[in-house]
Amino acid sequence: MTYCNFKILVLLTLFSRELTARNNSGLYVQVHIHRRCILKLNDTYSMTKNLLTLTILLLSISCTITTTKKEREKTIREFKERIKKYDPSFVDHFPSNLNTNDNISFIERSAQTFGETSIFLSLYDADSTVVSKLKDKLTRNAIANYHPNDSSLLVLNRFTDTKNLLSIRSARKSPEMIWLIDSVDYKNKYPVPNFFFSRYSTPKTISRLPADFRLYVIDAKPGRFWENKYLSNGKFMPEKWKNGYSKGIAIDQTNRNIIYWFAIW
Repeated sequence: MTYCNFKILVLLTLFSRELTARNNSGLYVQVHIHRRCILKLNDTYSMTKNLLTLTILLLSISCTITTTKKEREKTIREFKERIKKYDPSFVDHFPSNLNTNDNISFIERSAQTFGETSIFLSLYDADSTVVSKLKDKLTRNAIANYHPNDSSLLVLNRFTDTKNLLSIRSARKSPEMIWLIDSVDYKNKYPVPNFFFSRYSTPKTISRLPADFRLYVIDAKPGRFWENKYLSNGKFMPEKWKNGYSKGIAIDQTNRNIIYWFAIW
């Protein structure tokens, strides 16, 4: 089972329990695991609001994890097609020379569900020379670099996780949330993504990336830079960063893993 499929299965399991409790018979959710994220929903009663929410969630997640050469070719084509919708200046740090020898996956997230429009490309078990050269280049040129658990790390939609993904947008801000949003000094800090949905996700760091990673921010600016349909209300961001974008690369040199990201909200 791929990591992406596992994450969706967890969400479906949690959600289907809620729905089953409401209707003790007739509903079942079937997840077909076959190297790509394929979902089949079957129900014998009318669609409920919760099922509609689940459908929106799943349509908001686009993920591909490849294993064979043929699948990698398809994934590369799909990724190149998806990335066309972004302004070239937003995604010019993504690699343009992907090939079928690369172990890759990508995830695209929608603002409606995640509070951001974002795309992530992961290369794992990458060539050590490639990783080393990229890290040296980013060390020289990035506008900032952070440890995944740096104090006062400014994380985009930091409160979102797999447990509250369906409810966080309508949730009231707790005192702790308000303090983290408005009282922490984020001066000279640039936003980085919340990696709770990545294949490497861990609850042990603020950014949800393992401590072996280093986060390199290539560019980030506050403001509205895209059509409103791709943006959010910035509910869980400091006033300066209610809207904006962030682009960068996360590197785990020890395990030779690379994550390219672009997020706009």
